[in-house]
Amino acid sequence: YSIDTDIYQLFTNINNSEFSFDYNIQNKYDLNDDFAIYLNSDGYISRLKFDILDSAQNRNLLRFKSGVKFTRENLRIGLGLNMVNENDTLEGMGKLHVYPDLNIVYTPFDKLSVFGGLKGDVRANRYRNLLLENPYLDNTVKVYNTLMPFQFYGGVAGSLSNYLGYEIGFSVASVRHNFGYEAIYNEDQGEIRYRTKYFDQNNTEANVYASLSTAIDKFKINLRGDYFYFNVGETQLMPFRPKFQLKFTSDYWVADKLKIGFHAHFQGRMNNANTFEQGNANYSFNLDESIPPIYDLGIKLGYQLSNRSQVFLHANNLIANKYEYYLGYPNRGFQILGGFTYSF
Repeated sequence: YSIDTDIYQLFTNINNSEFSFDYNIQNKYDLNDDFAIYLNSDGYISRLKFDILDSAQNRNLLRFKSGVKFTRENLRIGLGLNMVNENDTLEGMGKLHVYPDLNIVYTPFDKLSVFGGLKGDVRANRYRNLLLENPYLDNTVKVYNTLMPFQFYGGVAGSLSNYLGYEIGFSVASVRHNFGYEAIYNEDQGEIRYRTKYFDQNNTEANVYASLSTAIDKFKINLRGDYFYFNVGETQLMPFRPKFQLKFTSDYWVADKLKIGFHAHFQGRMNNANTFEQGNANYSFNLDESIPPIYDLGIKLGYQLSNRSQVFLHANNLIANKYEYYLGYPNRGFQILGGFTYSF
């Protein structure tokens, strides 16, 4: 078994705050060589406060995953229930959700595995996570959990040689209270801010991905491409979510203590489901307009001083691409970041 806890207190410069105590308990008990049972649990107890609204709310979520695992030779099957009690969705307070949790992994050959499953869950949306994704939120943003009654997923994973691995997979889910972001004009600040835009009806969310990875001595490469599909209604669009994304990372140990790495990021167009105009600020975005594709390239250097310390130098946006992931906030151009890390 294992037990992990996390406590954080967040304050913002717009007088919002979030306190949270998180926990995660994992355990398994072997009945015999083939069967094992498990009862895992995770969740949080938090308090979210918005000073401008003079409001505070307790947001709690407790998740229990219980089931049985069967393992024999090249077959692994897990069957259980995912029970989630939470007090913060758009549907009301104090909801108990019970979903299936089925996963199967079959390995017909040493270098090939086929996997699939069916599961349901509650996606815990936290104010801290929203800020990490979009730091330009309005101070009256709404924070609710997202329900995923079921998700069907599958794929294959393996290796083509001793140095090249791959994984190809997909997922299709029914989602309720999924969200994107919508832009608003803040008159007090004279700038664009963003709020969460929730979609109350059941909608379809899909993802298809493929990844390659290689590790040859001191050289490592990872490449992954994702295609995303959101169906949020015939007359609506999912705003500020990419439809395609490609990520590349590589690391190479030039010497025993010196490492160099490259990273690249590319994503396709994003929908912008906002239309507004405000006074002298000519902000007007139509539904048919979209955010252009985004691409970025960076390099990083690291020198290991000891087992516990290193110095690093990162250069980001090498091509000085002036893109806007969120309209109204241009990305910084060429950047250099240096520093020192030490582990106790």
